[in-house]
Amino acid sequence: MTDELRKELKLKAIDVREGILTATHGAKAGHPGGSLSAADVFTYLYNVEMNIDPKDPKKEDRDRFVLSTLTPTFRATRT
Repeated sequence: MTDELRKELKLKAIDVREGILTATHGAKAGHPGGSLSAADVFTYLYNVEMNIDPKDPKKEDRDRFVLSTLTPTFRATRT
């Protein structure tokens, strides 16, 4: 991984954390700790490893990610 990509992902992960805090504060409920700690992993997976095209979410050969918890992290990562 290049230094430039690492820096870009770090900045995106910060945005994800802001989204998590905004969502949990807005809901006036939730425990953001787990979601905040997963922000780097989700950011990396979504932006580097997974075959996902936000402009074509129904693409047949896209990767799928099944998640049972940490929903605020997932939602914040996709924005």
